[in-house]
Amino acid sequence: MVSLGAHYGGLMVDAVCMLRARSPMPYRLIGVEADPYMCALVHEHFAENDIPESALTLINAAIAADNKPVLFPVAPTRTGAARALTQPSDIKTVFQHIFEGGHAEKVLAGLLTEGKSAVFQNLSGTDVNAELRLSSAVTLADVIGPLDRVDYLEIDIQSSELQVLPPFIDLLRSRVGWIHLGTHGVDLHRTMAAFFRGHGFDIHIDWEPNSTYSSPDGILSTGDGVLAMANAGLD
Repeated sequence: MVSLGAHYGGLMVDAVCMLRARSPMPYRLIGVEADPYMCALVHEHFAENDIPESALTLINAAIAADNKPVLFPVAPTRTGAARALTQPSDIKTVFQHIFEGGHAEKVLAGLLTEGKSAVFQNLSGTDVNAELRLSSAVTLADVIGPLDRVDYLEIDIQSSELQVLPPFIDLLRSRVGWIHLGTHGVDLHRTMAAFFRGHGFDIHIDWEPNSTYSSPDGILSTGDGVLAMANAGLD
């Protein structure tokens, strides 16, 4: 299993618990998470659930379309709302805050010496104040390229899916059996659904963001959208 935007490792732990209950077998887990606070929580979460560290490869980096370092907000509070600042509008806002506030010298010194900006912003939809730090970035090719096969790819990368996934669709088609994608915004959800259908994936769950659906276990309401997809071209 590969988890992109692993957060505190919740879905990796869920996957292991399901394997234990239904079909015990050897497993390997690879998580990609840019926030070092969340990486520490992954290790704690694994220990609490008796999952051996030897089964885990945890990459402290942002998942991106290329390997250029990115600004990423970090905080010790679990929110799931952090995302890399890659859009020009994001960078412009940060730039204006730094220079209009007279913080340029302090920020530059922090970034050059420790990768820390001492610039804080509230994470979207929360009152959690997160610090912008420089983060290394890895691509899907970096993470999945060395693997012969990925049975289960879980992705929750806060609106970056359109930039991160399409450039590597051939790799996904040749290596990945199932994809579970959290989507952000109805238009983006529909775009990603059409994209994966057009590349041979069978969509088994197609729940749009902020909607209500019936399931075998009752009525549920979504926050993020959900796309659960099987690779029809991979046995």
